[in-house]
Amino acid sequence: MSIQEHRTVVGSLALFAAGLGLLGAGNFVYFSYAEGRGSEQWILPLGYAAAALGVAGVVVAWQDRTARLLLAAALVVLDVILVWQVATNLDFRFVWEAGEGELVYLQVVLGLIALTLIATALQPARTQEAGPKGTPGAGRWMVRAVAYLGATLLTAYVVAMAGIAHHEDDCAGYDGDCFAALAGLVWGVIAVPVCLLLVLVIELVLWRRRKAARAVNDPV
Repeated sequence: MSIQEHRTVVGSLALFAAGLGLLGAGNFVYFSYAEGRGSEQWILPLGYAAAALGVAGVVVAWQDRTARLLLAAALVVLDVILVWQVATNLDFRFVWEAGEGELVYLQVVLGLIALTLIATALQPARTQEAGPKGTPGAGRWMVRAVAYLGATLLTAYVVAMAGIAHHEDDCAGYDGDCFAALAGLVWGVIAVPVCLLLVLVIELVLWRRRKAARAVNDPV
């Protein structure tokens, strides 16, 4: 590892660690209600600073393949720790604006960033997978898979929020139970197979293009 690569690795991991430190200092993460932290004590500017440091860490790591892999490993470890705490510690909480599901959102974002770093490190843009006799291969399929996953999750979330908003409007002035959240969840679930069908269509188009390119490069 060269000096520049070493600096990139250390810099990205240091920014990541500093971001975690600011989240702790800003009272966004705690392990017990006995710690006495509440919404009135969250220091939101430190949260924004932590997010900025996290983004900066990814930007720095992007310059080097090894840095991307090591930062991805750190993100995976953090995600595993979060899952472990949720499963074993009922008092564990991550709070940003006291909204529902904020810890889940954090875990999903960390996971997607880690997958993106791993995929781009293993299949960098300057190389392309080659098929037999130098014909086009499947390309950066890992990168595409992560992009598909992220787009599917985002679409499902947006559709679910739209469903909730739609049914909340229908519930306005209604005295009975409102199942807007459940209806939004159903909308989001329905969006997933639609996205997967679109992914299948895209991959079929790409496969046909690769097949046509092979026919040109290796005529019968």
